Amino acid sequence: DALLTLFTTMSSLLFFTYCHKKQTKYLYLFFLVTAFAVLTKSVTGLLFAPALVLFSIIDKQFLSLLKNKHFYLGILVFILIVAAYYIPREIISPGYLQAVQENELGGRYLTALEDHNEGFWFYLNNLINYQYSYWIILVPVGLLVALTSKNQLKKKLGIFTLLMIVVFFLIISTAKTKLVWYDIPLYPFMAISVAFFIHFIIETLESK
Repeated sequence: DALLTLFTTMSSLLFFTYCHKKQTKYLYLFFLVTAFAVLTKSVTGLLFAPALVLFSIIDKQFLSLLKNKHFYLGILVFILIVAAYYIPREIISPGYLQAVQENELGGRYLTALEDHNEGFWFYLNNLINYQYSYWIILVPVGLLVALTSKNQLKKKLGIFTLLMIVVFFLIISTAKTKLVWYDIPLYPFMAISVAFFIHFIIETLESK
């Protein structure tokens, strides 16, 4: 899932950059990299999408996006890239799209496949006890630092990061099939949260 995480992190940050700078190139790059994420691991590449929609609403960008022709052209670029793989794949191996639908678009989320059935807090326990054990406490602290910052860009990035973490966590935690590596796309955003705190400490020491 390392390649998936690269693309989901890139696409999310490209979307944030577009919302901040309003430059069309970032919107097209967002759709391009999102297509790469989907080609890497199917629908999993879209799991941050609900968080991006929420951020666009909070940042008052949602309506302007819906009125932007480049938004729809970007969607078209995304569809064409993804279809360029899935359609030939279906022609070569009939039934491939049905298998994707059964395994990715509902199967793994609604049913515990191969007995990978864990409780809701499986990923949080994994983060606390193993993956982020020494850093986990700094994640909420760093987010608090960002959300209370007088720097509007840092505050906006804090809101964005919080949404990425919470929404993705809820999606994978409510899914029936759970595996230890499904939370990997969270790590870059948790690292950003920790970076907020470290940057705050550095700024505080430099001001003395």
